[in-house]
Amino acid sequence: MDVLPEVQRRGIGTRLVEAGLAECRDAGHTRVVVLGHPWFYPRFGFIPATA
Repeated sequence: MDVLPEVQRRGIGTRLVEAGLAECRDAGHTRVVVLGHPWFYPRFGFIPATA
């Protein structure tokens, strides 16, 4: 997932993550792995796999 720099900080990335997680839940998935900025994903409950 990526949001163009000129439209960042408008909540687009947050809405994309929330919609994607909802789709995963609806599909019955119980685990999600992300690679990305460590400061962005913790707000959605993600934690590092290792310290």
